[in-house]
Amino acid sequence: MAMFLKSAKRVVKELIPRGFLLSNFFISAVKRNCFHGEFAGKNTITARIVRSVFWSNYYKMPIGLRSVFQEALMGGAIGVDWAKEYHANVDNFPGDCSCRIGSLALSEAWPHLALLNDKLKVEADSVTVIQLGASSGREIAWLARENPNHKFIYTDIFDDIVNYAAQSLKMANMSFCTVSADNLHVLVQYASTNKVIILSSGSAQYVYPEHLDLMFKRIFLSLGSKEAEIFVGEPAFQTCNPLQLEGSFPRGNFSYSHNYQYYAEKNGWNTVLWQEISPYAMQAELSHICHLIGIFHLNKRVE
Repeated sequence: MAMFLKSAKRVVKELIPRGFLLSNFFISAVKRNCFHGEFAGKNTITARIVRSVFWSNYYKMPIGLRSVFQEALMGGAIGVDWAKEYHANVDNFPGDCSCRIGSLALSEAWPHLALLNDKLKVEADSVTVIQLGASSGREIAWLARENPNHKFIYTDIFDDIVNYAAQSLKMANMSFCTVSADNLHVLVQYASTNKVIILSSGSAQYVYPEHLDLMFKRIFLSLGSKEAEIFVGEPAFQTCNPLQLEGSFPRGNFSYSHNYQYYAEKNGWNTVLWQEISPYAMQAELSHICHLIGIFHLNKRVE
């Protein structure tokens, strides 16, 4: 039976025309069988074939088609539900930093937020902090509470999620904007401060490689006399050697292992910090996952 299913899925995949992948019928089938909520455990023969066809084609699709499926499976009510789940921890985030992530304390496994907070504490002039894909907003809200003298911009790519966050988080030093990674340069360009910091915490993994490249490039080109830094804390597959990877590697579920240093330095940025952390080394089922921590700097005023 297993061999039959494997052969059937292979035959179906080879017979699927590209136009069918964008049909309302296939999009509907994907929504019923592939997203991570109600239907995540659905295991009928039809569901397994649909998932196989979808994921074997997704990373080869053009950006426009990838966007259709990403919005169908991650945006709207689904994305708002995720944000609501994370929002439960908004008021006490980051909580007990000694809690364990694998074999490490939270602050050791994900040090980028504390590094950014420490930096903001000593900045003499006001800084604009923009978070990419902020979802519930718990991280940027914490930073905004800790640093009332700085300006913060919450972003996400889906209107419904941004609207939910804007209604849930009302802070004098925070604003909200629907924008994708490749268009963050517009916010950077029109920021009222001389220094801008971009934060990505678990969201850049969902950015298309083409858009990640554009993000670094466009911010570099539009920065003018401003100074900018990008703080990154993202998961990756250790098996693809992400510190040496020249680009990106698909991880599944819409995500990628990106070599952020590769994209940054390719587009003129300087590396301040770039490291791989392995909190799951003692857990066989998770040992292939690592955390990438990066800080990239650009100061065109002195160039």
